[in-house]
Order: sequence, then C-alpha cells, then structure tokens
Amino acid sequence: RLGVLYVDTHLALREFSKSDLAFLHAISRQLAAVIENASLHKRELEEEEEKIRRLEEEKLNLKKLLEGKRKIIGNCEAMEAVFSAIHKVAQTDATVLIYGESGTGKESVAHSIHNLSHRMDQPFVIVDCGAIPENLIESELFGHEKGAFTGAYTQKKGKFELANKGTIFLDEIGELPLHLQVKLLRVLQESEITRIGGRQPIKLDIRVIAATNRNLEQEIEEKTFRTDLYYRLNTVQIDLPPLRERGSDVILLANFFLNRFGQESHKKIKGFTKEAIAAMEAYEWPGNIRELEHKIERAVIMTENQYLTPEDLQLGVDSVKKMKLKEAREQLEIQYLRESLTKHQGNVTYAAEDIGISRVRFHQLLDKYGIDREAFTPHAAR
Repeated sequence: RLGVLYVDTHLALREFSKSDLAFLHAISRQLAAVIENASLHKRELEEEEEKIRRLEEEKLNLKKLLEGKRKIIGNCEAMEAVFSAIHKVAQTDATVLIYGESGTGKESVAHSIHNLSHRMDQPFVIVDCGAIPENLIESELFGHEKGAFTGAYTQKKGKFELANKGTIFLDEIGELPLHLQVKLLRVLQESEITRIGGRQPIKLDIRVIAATNRNLEQEIEEKTFRTDLYYRLNTVQIDLPPLRERGSDVILLANFFLNRFGQESHKKIKGFTKEAIAAMEAYEWPGNIRELEHKIERAVIMTENQYLTPEDLQLGVDSVKKMKLKEAREQLEIQYLRESLTKHQGNVTYAAEDIGISRVRFHQLLDKYGIDREAFTPHAAR
C-alpha cells in the first residue's frame, strides 16, 4: 500500500453512492500508479547522483595520484624561478617554450601548467616530435581524411584535434622538419588545421606548450629552424636547470623517490648512508632527474639493506673520480667564460656564440660563478 485517499463532502443529506465508490477506486488506482512511478523515478535519480558522486570521487583520487607522480620538487633559486613562471603563465593561454636537458622534467612542467589552468579538465595531449617517423608526423599532428593516401582506410583525427579545448605538448620541437614548421606556424596564427586530403579548415581552441633540449637560436642561424615559428612559440620561456646545478635538491629528490618506490614495493628502507649521500652530491647526473629516479627505483628493488649504499645506487668509487672531474669542469667553464668575455669585450651574444652555447645558458653560468660581464666591457677599463 502506498497511502490513503481521503474524500469528504459538505452535503449533509447525501451519502456516497456505489457509483461514487467505483469512481474513487478508479481514481485511487491511477494515483497509486503515478505515485509509484514518481517514487521509482526518484530512486533512479538518487542512484544516478550517487554514481556520479562516486565517479567524481574516483576522478579526484586519480588526479591526486597522477599529480603525485608528476610532482615538481626543488628549493634551489633556479627552481623557485621556475615555480614562479609556472604559476604566472598558467593563468593565461600564452604559448610556452621550455628549455632543458633530457631528463630535467620538461613534461612535468607542461603538465603543471595545464593542471593549474582553466583547461585542467580538458585533454592534455603529448607529441614527441623526435619519435614519430617523418613520413607519418603530418598525419599524426593534423589527421587525414579517408582515401587521402594509400592505407588511409578511415578518417583519422590528429593530435591537434584530440587536444581541442585543452593543451598540446610538443616535446623535442627542434626535431620538427622545416615543411611542417610552416604548417605549425599557420596553426598558431589561425587557430585552425586542415586534415590531409581535407578541404574544410577545422577551428580549434587550444593551448600550445613546446619543449626542446637543443639550441634553437643556433639552429635559426643554421637555417634548420624558422625564426617566425621560434618567436611564436617563445611567448614565455622557462629554463630548467640540469640536476648537477641544483645543489641540495639532489637529496631532496632522492628522498622523494625513495619514499615513493618504497611504498610501491612495500619495503621499509630508512634512508641513505652518509657515503651514498656524498656520492649522489658528487655525481654529475648526465641523465638528470630521470637517471636519479631510475637508479633509486632499481636500488629499492634489489637491495636487502635498511639504508641504501653507493653500491646499491651503482655509484661506488666512480663518484670520487667524478667529484674531481666536476671541479675540473667548473674551472674550465670559468676559464672559457672569462676568455670569451675578454675577447668580445663583454658582449654576451658573441661570447656565447664563440663557445657554442645559448645566451640563456651563458647568463646562467655567469650567475652560477658570480662573473660580472660589465667588468669586461670597454668602459670598465677606463
């Protein structure tokens, strides 16, 4: 039973007849059906709302997990500048060019920019320009229509379309062939693409972030990278320092990876020995953060120690040699900087070109060693 139907009359001289009762029975059955359907609909809505709530909760938990894996850690001055740039640029739709050696975390920076922007709930699409064969990269980026070329049996959306409303991350942009640089420039200028074999341009709302470990200024001079594309991409430039120049961040990152991999492998490793810490601080880390991450992951899996040793990290006595090499390298860098500045009278552009590095990198080295370029200008000698 769903309830009671109460009927009354203000006519004192007349009682309800059998026909009245039959009518009321019919009405009550109709009302019961309506009420039952409404209750069923309400339950379905509540179940759907609960399902949506659970999905949103799972999505939030997954996002936290992914953010944890992409977390950018650092206390050094260079990384503080990176954090500040990420925060400022994330609030805009400006194109960003991220410079850094392999393994310094360029993809993590791009992810952070996306996750802090108004596009955070939209797609984040990664394109490794150096990993796609040259004969396929145009189709990968811009898509193709059915029958556009041999083997194009169906229509295919390219990476740019897939990233619509969100962010596309073009890693190793310096690897992009010249003829595709022209098409990429048009995308940035017109905010539209045309599929291979297509006739109608497709409008896009997209944010572009690019990254490279190459000296694009030098490649412009060598005519292998377009000047107009460089300036279109380089609205905001973020320079990631190599791990060897981040001081105590090495140990900060090492502890982060140790905790993460310890939890994943269900191992209770307490930390690093003093010798391991000294070895990590002395090592050059040519593979940067990626190399540190892989070394610690392997060490956690293979060790039976409570504290990781240099041998666990595959550093051993070589790290002592690398400490001496590091000192020699720094002395050589200082000598090169001073000689090039003297030769070119404090002109950073010519001095950087002379020793084969970018102006950005040259300035970073001047700051690192406390060298004042003004001391090498002609007026300083007066």
